[in-house]
Amino acid sequence: MLLAVDLGGTNTRMAVFAPPAPSASLSDWTVRCFEQVSSQAFRVQNLSTFLKANRSSFSTIQGAGFSLAGPIQEDCCQLTNLGYTLQFSEIRSELAPIQSFSFVNDLVATAHSLPILPVDNFVPLSPCAKEVQPELWPKAVLAPGTGLGQSALLSDEYALATEGAHSDFAPTNAEQIRLLQHLLSQQDHVSYEHVLSGSGFSRLYSFFAYEDGYTGATPLPVEITQRALSGQVADDASRCWRTLALYISILGAQAGNLALQTLPHGGLYLGGGIVPHILPALLEGRFLEAFYAKGRFRRLLEDIPVFVVTNERAALWGAARLALHALRK
Repeated sequence: MLLAVDLGGTNTRMAVFAPPAPSASLSDWTVRCFEQVSSQAFRVQNLSTFLKANRSSFSTIQGAGFSLAGPIQEDCCQLTNLGYTLQFSEIRSELAPIQSFSFVNDLVATAHSLPILPVDNFVPLSPCAKEVQPELWPKAVLAPGTGLGQSALLSDEYALATEGAHSDFAPTNAEQIRLLQHLLSQQDHVSYEHVLSGSGFSRLYSFFAYEDGYTGATPLPVEITQRALSGQVADDASRCWRTLALYISILGAQAGNLALQTLPHGGLYLGGGIVPHILPALLEGRFLEAFYAKGRFRRLLEDIPVFVVTNERAALWGAARLALHALRK
């Protein structure tokens, strides 16, 4: 058995996996038990409590894999959107009978989930994305959620850990230039994470409210997307739709940037917690137009298959797969 933990910016998911037999399909993984808690409330002691509550003794857990929402340095991880540093020694002490551990960035874990997720967890976005082709590399992942992450799976064994989502936001038209100017009046650095995370919806909505002269309250991000997709024509619903449309255009442009940087002939995958909820809008063409809009390299990007990963627990699956890799080594 393997313990997998995905410590994200909002939720922490814990599961015990039974991996497939060596001769079975990679997708034949079984989740024996699962629990989700708030990441703000998560403590290392939750790990042993979870195992005991589900009658999983330490002796049955052969390895543990951790997906962590932040950069890993030496023997710790700075959890970017939680404001504290997780020490791996504390985890090893809490789970002392377990001998094998894997600690990776959450986007590395998401990238490693791609070979084992069921086929129906992928929705093709681009015309050339007929089906997932597991034998082609690299595969790039862009995942908006509480934060924004990106990675590339360079082979079946190796994924690149990056903090590229914190690179400078680059506007592509006059409206986005005004957005950047508006955000720079409030903070000294604007990254892609600032506009493409969950809180990015609030920032984009506030930008349109500023331009409209609207002084009312800003809806929650989930309310913005729900109103945008509702089909209503009221002023607020219209502002919410403009917010979502701008969000999708910027997401497409940054996905195109990542594709140029990694040339993912095995596919570019949109993961994270947000994209499954805005899938109808992603399918309308705005995303792809922004993705392809790279001048002379448009034709190159038209040959890159693009998929949405609908499984919001992909990083948890990736953590389990990496736990198995570490155990076998």
